[in-house]
Amino acid sequence: MNSVYNFIKDNHVIAVVENAYEKRSSTLNLAKYELFEIPELVTKCTHLMKLYLNHNEIKYISENFENLSHLLVLTLDYNHLDEYPKVLNKLTSLRFLNVSCNVIKTLPNEIGHLTHLETFWCNNTGLLSIPEEIGNCEELDTFEAQMAHIRVQQNKSAPKGFEALDNLVHLNLKNNFIDKFPECLTKIKSLRFVFLNENRITDASIHRSLLENTDFITVLDLTDNPCAFCDSFVILAEDFTHVVLTKEQISSLEGIDGVIEDDELENRSDWENSVETSDINSTDDEDDEQNLDDISLLIPQMSRFITSFN
Repeated sequence: MNSVYNFIKDNHVIAVVENAYEKRSSTLNLAKYELFEIPELVTKCTHLMKLYLNHNEIKYISENFENLSHLLVLTLDYNHLDEYPKVLNKLTSLRFLNVSCNVIKTLPNEIGHLTHLETFWCNNTGLLSIPEEIGNCEELDTFEAQMAHIRVQQNKSAPKGFEALDNLVHLNLKNNFIDKFPECLTKIKSLRFVFLNENRITDASIHRSLLENTDFITVLDLTDNPCAFCDSFVILAEDFTHVVLTKEQISSLEGIDGVIEDDELENRSDWENSVETSDINSTDDEDDEQNLDDISLLIPQMSRFITSFN
């Protein structure tokens, strides 16, 4: 990368953070700044309520991050984390947390300390399991762990703590290794949108009474599971309008504002805070092969770093 570009970019980041520190800003957006580490001054911006760090190259979160005790919104998706930063569990004011598209195989039990968390996105991380302590996140409204490696342990239908999530409305466990229907979902009466599509759920794990006990759910998506291709189960599911076995059913569903689009159903969450992370398969449209040695080609990229601070 051209040294001129790096110089301008790095100094712009410093200026942005210093401006937020001096003005005691409640929001700091450092998304897509090609950061390898978080500037130390960020951890001194103790007035921050919203911090956007998504789409960078961050590998590590320092312990000083706990100083940001007023944070409500934190986005760390599309970075290079190789584990869940435990210091995040000290940010007990958090309402929205996104760690999608990092390598996070486990969540610590201390995740249960985030008792005010309302939306938690952990998509495309390789997550292997969900700790029982998730049940302590009693304000949780939306939980997404798509494209992970979650399995249902033997003799368990899901983490026990799930039953305690009385405010859970949206649950997305699409594209995991779940091979039987999580019966605990029948006890979470707040649930409205449940996505278990592209798993390994068989018809043997689902019986009529189980479907009857999920009739409070608006959409129960079981498409692309083995059960969706079993004739006897397909016939059984016809008696339950909330059970979705085909993509055609999704496209015809009536939502709150009319017809709900396929991808909208899969990502019904806090759109204001999602910061592009609803599309976990998005790609960077910029040309990575630009010849940055030519200073004329640097101008469009540098322009985003030319900012006046009042």
